[in-house]
Amino acid sequence: MDHRVKITIFFLVLSVFAQYSQCAEPSSVTDTPKTPVHVELYYEGQCQKSQKFIEEELIPTYKTLSQHLNIELIPFAKSTITHINATTNEYNLTCPRGVLECEIDKVHACAIKHITSIPDKLNFLNCTMKPSNEEKLPPTSKCATQIKLQAEIITAIENCLKVEVFQDLKTYNEKSLAAKVEYVPTILINNTPFEKKTNATTGYLKSAICENIPEPKPKECTSDASGSDAIVAGILPLLIGAYYLIKTF
Repeated sequence: MDHRVKITIFFLVLSVFAQYSQCAEPSSVTDTPKTPVHVELYYEGQCQKSQKFIEEELIPTYKTLSQHLNIELIPFAKSTITHINATTNEYNLTCPRGVLECEIDKVHACAIKHITSIPDKLNFLNCTMKPSNEEKLPPTSKCATQIKLQAEIITAIENCLKVEVFQDLKTYNEKSLAAKVEYVPTILINNTPFEKKTNATTGYLKSAICENIPEPKPKECTSDASGSDAIVAGILPLLIGAYYLIKTF
């Protein structure tokens, strides 16, 4: 076959591909509002499993399914608070892993209240759960800088830590007792206790959330080819056919 004919066939195929791409149906979208899946996380500031869950499950799942999620965070879930002096409004805190965990829980209580951006909130909580061996307090300033929190939010957290945090911790403690939390992390999905499967590695929270989203599922929950995958699947036979046609001639 003449070289120019081969080139002509090739560009014809590319033209078909371009038209197919433009006409391809968008991935499944529904305008029907859905009630977000409610996720409650009861956790402690220095519990490694809690930190791992936030970093490896909660943050990635929220990035993917933020429009379908309502997250409620409850730190101080296995700790206790005692009002020891009504005159000076002093409290005694006892946490499973010691003083540093109580300090992290305090920072988290204030951050949950004052950081309105959910991604910033989750990233800040995750960061402050990983102090270095030399640090005796949560790395609040370092994490605020890393997350790029606004100055007024940092000030609000600092002011919260002076007084109001103790009432917040008391509320968290009462909520954890009411939920009969036996260990951390404890996860409830739509008020139902959730346990990951024994052989689950990562992505198990996303799977559980997807199971609780009513039909039609968002595209993030489906494994069917859609979007660019569908385009490739549709055009691939054309490309293969063109290749063999050119080769034959």
